[in-house]
Amino acid sequence: MLLSALIPSNRVAQWLLVHIHHLLDAVGLKKNQTIEEVIYAAIIVCIALFIGWAIRNIVLYGVRKFMLMRHSTVGKELIDHKVLSRCSHIIPPLVLLALLPFAFTSETALRVIVLRGLLIYTVVVVCRAICTVTKFIWLRFDETRNSKNLPLGGILDTAVGIIWFIAVIICISIVVNKSPVNLLTGLGAFAAVLMLVFKDSILGLVAGLQLSQNDMLRVGDWIVVPSTIANGIVIDVNLTAVKVQNWDNTIVTLPPYTLVSTSFQNWRGMTESGCRQIARSVIIDSDTIVPQPKK
Repeated sequence: MLLSALIPSNRVAQWLLVHIHHLLDAVGLKKNQTIEEVIYAAIIVCIALFIGWAIRNIVLYGVRKFMLMRHSTVGKELIDHKVLSRCSHIIPPLVLLALLPFAFTSETALRVIVLRGLLIYTVVVVCRAICTVTKFIWLRFDETRNSKNLPLGGILDTAVGIIWFIAVIICISIVVNKSPVNLLTGLGAFAAVLMLVFKDSILGLVAGLQLSQNDMLRVGDWIVVPSTIANGIVIDVNLTAVKVQNWDNTIVTLPPYTLVSTSFQNWRGMTESGCRQIARSVIIDSDTIVPQPKK
């Protein structure tokens, strides 16, 4: 009965099931459809993982060799930042999804659990690969095009956060077997809670856009914030913090919206001018001032 339920037309499936029956007889276990499905699924998963691992390593090896033969700077950076390695993790779950029908044909509880778990794993791997590619693109842009050292790290953090938020929504929809659109519609009722939780991130994003759009701050600028102890060089600007290295090498962390809501002094103009102007009070006795004699 089980042979007819689990892909009877597939010779490989029939061959595996026959050997599973012999294995159960050898260990003295009673033939049970659930046990046979678990063993059959485990064998298929192991085979799929091996095939996916082999394909991943072959593709990764070929791409690396091709990049090194081209002597491309971008290819070398792709290898150094492990972009290809992380993106290649997409292959094993795709192979598992392709071979999963060989393990189950009927809608059993085990099939539903395995399929949902595999879909969640696939979503996480794809999301991780997209984030890796996004960070690499931003890194290339920051090195080649961002000549003014504008604080664009907050935009990158926002993009990565949006990608992971979408991935979480998709994973939850897979678990509850609902459409992601319905979940997003339901989240409208929790908009106030979300605004409260992500208040700092939202304010940081808006402040980062204002700082970069108005060219108020760049990485490497010497700034002084009178309302704080910040008096040094900006070393990093991200979604939630601006790091300033003071003259005594101490690090001060400020929220980005602090620089927008209050005034601060930027010494970039003095640095670019190549000179330093100093304003001092000089006291002169008026009695010592006499007209210059004529020659």
